[in-house]
Amino acid sequence: LLDGSADTTLIRRPLSARRTHGWERPYPGWSGGDRATPETIGHTEWANDPKWSTQKGRSDDRAAINAAIGEVTRQKPAAHWIETFEEAGIPCGPINSIDKVFADPQVQHLGMATKVTHPALGELSLVASPINHEGVAKTIRTATPSAGQHTNEIMISLGYNAEQIAHYRDKGVIG
Repeated sequence: LLDGSADTTLIRRPLSARRTHGWERPYPGWSGGDRATPETIGHTEWANDPKWSTQKGRSDDRAAINAAIGEVTRQKPAAHWIETFEEAGIPCGPINSIDKVFADPQVQHLGMATKVTHPALGELSLVASPINHEGVAKTIRTATPSAGQHTNEIMISLGYNAEQIAHYRDKGVIG
């Protein structure tokens, strides 16, 4: 989704315009009769703008709101805005780069990322299953195989012999 969310109940920062002091951007919501977002970023007049005073108006004019919020939030680091929004009780969070996602303490605590060794690419971080079942391990045993890496084993397990496998490989049926 180009704007980060198609959810029209909140006005959110677009993912396509997040360059601010690195590749992070706070992601505040602005919903209902909430005046907290405009007040917190120092633009109380936004809450009184007739176009932005209703949920429908904000939804219809979300591109302008996103641009306005972006102009303000790009002036200071994301960490400043996240702290400011959290203190005001406004739901928000950073849009992290992949390395920061994998380094996040909560991601590590939940075991949502696992390091594996790929034969050609070396050590990789992979996303584990987000589903947790008591008594069921969600470990990743190996890296994703390369295309065709297990073709011979699979074909043999299906009853094909080496000559047949070579024939299919020569004909381009298998890789």
